[in-house]
Amino acid sequence: LVGIPLGIIPGIILAIGVIIITMIRYPANLYKTFRVTILTALLKKRLKFLMLLSLSTIQLLYPPIVVIVVVLAGVIGWCGFSVATTYRGYPPWKTWPELGRMFEEYCNLHVKFYDNTLEAYNHPT
Repeated sequence: LVGIPLGIIPGIILAIGVIIITMIRYPANLYKTFRVTILTALLKKRLKFLMLLSLSTIQLLYPPIVVIVVVLAGVIGWCGFSVATTYRGYPPWKTWPELGRMFEEYCNLHVKFYDNTLEAYNHPT
């Protein structure tokens, strides 16, 4: 149980980092998502309106949901990891430098998804 307090610090750092990366990428993600919806030629005007209305609602709920999920998952995950490493006899703070790699992977995941995946649908047809 000694690992629980040692997991709170990196869990909070992880949560703050993921929230900052998400909020920095949020305007670009919002723009690209709405652009794909607006430029989709197969949707009728009424259906586009309903899609934009539902997307607006989802985009408003996205930031608070991300904050809640990331804080809970980050703190609980790192507490569990710290307990496991302490139980095995390893000091948990030796793995804290992995946070930088995790932030980089998360940022690359955002960039890859929104730049590559949505670009396939980003055409004015």
